[in-house]
Amino acid sequence: MGRVRTAIRALVGRARDAWSAAGLRGPGAGPEAGPATPRPAAAPSTAPAARASLDAGAQEVLERLGAGERVVLLDVRDAAEREDGVIPGARFIPLGALETRRAELDGCDEIVCYCTSGVRSRDAARILRALGLFNATSLAGGIGAWTAAGGSLVVPSTQG
Repeated sequence: MGRVRTAIRALVGRARDAWSAAGLRGPGAGPEAGPATPRPAAAPSTAPAARASLDAGAQEVLERLGAGERVVLLDVRDAAEREDGVIPGARFIPLGALETRRAELDGCDEIVCYCTSGVRSRDAARILRALGLFNATSLAGGIGAWTAAGGSLVVPSTQG
């Protein structure tokens, strides 16, 4: 399902780019909207996959995991923060180590980064996308949203 979502997001992005290049605002804008405002050439960060939403809702992630989708949960907090609990089965790569440990995530269908509140995990998703992993998102609201949606936490082992 993660690959299907990525493909759909890319197609929607291409359609928007085509409408814009033709000087149109897109379906549903209506004739009164007039031509689109010219934009500068697209930078690499505005590629369709990069424009896809960075946020993944906790309820959506829980449902997708429950349906057996191959979603990798990635804890980007510091080791000390993990003592309060981690999402079962999550991988651990601190935010500061993402660039050097990127290869550990090759082949993942989808990556959902998480932290305490969702701020650092958005940074992590942006970093991973910049490194070519366009399937990275951030758990909106972090662990608080996860537990509020009914997700569980476990105390991590001493391995990490």
